[in-house]
Amino acid sequence: MHQWYQEGLILRNASLRDEPATDRMRLGNSFGFFARLNRDSLDCCTRACGTELTAIPLGPTIQNGSIPVESWCLPVTNSHRREALDLLELLYTDASCYNLFANGDGKEEQFHPWQNLYLNASGLMSETDEQTQWVSPAYGFSFNNSAVTAKLDACRALKNSYHNGLMCGYLDSEEALPEFLEKLEQAGIQEILQAKQSALDNWLNASH
Repeated sequence: MHQWYQEGLILRNASLRDEPATDRMRLGNSFGFFARLNRDSLDCCTRACGTELTAIPLGPTIQNGSIPVESWCLPVTNSHRREALDLLELLYTDASCYNLFANGDGKEEQFHPWQNLYLNASGLMSETDEQTQWVSPAYGFSFNNSAVTAKLDACRALKNSYHNGLMCGYLDSEEALPEFLEKLEQAGIQEILQAKQSALDNWLNASH
């Protein structure tokens, strides 16, 4: 990344910007970005960017639970819970209804008024044989981190301070990465890993 940054292949100010990559693409300042893809997220990114995008897979398809997908949430005070659940069931079982809801009827100038740019249809899409999908043995595992919350907060703060600089090539990884890793050790990353590994081991033993 740092080499690409030095060669001018990465936007100079990318590490200092907060807007989504699709917004920068829409402005015409870049032509690509790295992303985790599921079966329909390319369509989601295309809707958000307003320009048809093409994905170039850089690795195998892995199904895990480390990144939450966009989700629907219903407020506990909702007086129409049954109707709301019926609508969600319809959207995730009827492809034509989903397409109309997500994409509109094609008569809008750009996006339809609801602007469902990142609506995820992964629960609706059928399996394909185009690519083998590897399912993580930890798929379905959820970690209760209450015992290490303070250490997690400290590590997240460190991650946030280094992430953009490293991923956008602004920082030289030869220098910044060892510094980052050392600070993670000081913040308690090993205690977090040990706690999570112990919980995962117990979950795996209980599920087999």
